[in-house]
Amino acid sequence: MRKILVPVDFSEVTDRVITEAARLARIFSAELWLLYVALPPQEFVGTNFEPPVARKVQDENLQEERTKLQQTALKFRQAGIKTIPLFIQGPLVKTILEQANKLKADLIVMGSHGHGAIYSNLLGSVTEGVLRETTIPLYIVPAEKTGENTN
Repeated sequence: MRKILVPVDFSEVTDRVITEAARLARIFSAELWLLYVALPPQEFVGTNFEPPVARKVQDENLQEERTKLQQTALKFRQAGIKTIPLFIQGPLVKTILEQANKLKADLIVMGSHGHGAIYSNLLGSVTEGVLRETTIPLYIVPAEKTGENTN
C-alpha cells in the first residue's frame, strides 16, 4: 500500500479519521493525501446578502479551511508521515472519486457521521456515495457514539 486518500471536512469525526489514517500510513509506510473538497462558489442572486459581502465571507471561510488543511498536513509531516494536502472545489462525491482514481490511491479512509437510516435515505451521505461508486477499498471510521467510554 503506497497511497492513502483521506477526504476531510473538519467535522466532529475528522480527528478520528485522520488519526486512524495516520496509524495505517505508519503500518504500511504509505503516503497520506488529505483532501478537502470545497463546494463550488454559491450564487447570491435573490438573497438578502449583498454579493460582494457574501463573497468576502465565503472567501474567508475557504481560506480558513485551507489553513486547517495545511496545519493538519504539517502536523503529520512533523510526525514523520509523508502527507500531501489537496484543496479542490467541486461536487463532493465526484471530486473524491476523481482524485482517488487520479492518484491511484490504494485505500480511501473516510468517516461515518453516525446518522440513522432515515437520514441516509433522505439526504444520502458522501461516504455512502463513494462506497457505491468506487472500486478502491474503503476504510470507514465510525463516529464516536454519545456516552461512549473512551478508556
